[in-house]
Amino acid sequence: RLNAAGECVLRHVRSTLHDFELLRSELDAHGSLRAADVAQLLGIPANQASFHLRQLARFGLVEEDPTAARDRRDRVWRATQLAGFDVSISEVE
Repeated sequence: RLNAAGECVLRHVRSTLHDFELLRSELDAHGSLRAADVAQLLGIPANQASFHLRQLARFGLVEEDPTAARDRRDRVWRATQLAGFDVSISEVE
């Protein structure tokens, strides 16, 4: 059984995984998107969407799509092709 601090960490991990799953599913459904577009679709602040997209990119779950960008400063993201990768919140217990 976890103590109060452990429960707090677990809630944070579940919340973060949920955000990641939502971001990833939006990119899968809509193709390439900017952080502002993801934020609008999910109803979260753009800086939060941008942060999570960068974190997903760190682990190879999303990547920048330069072909969809308007210019070099425009950051557009797309889901990567993952084989056999699945994150389930219910497994984080």
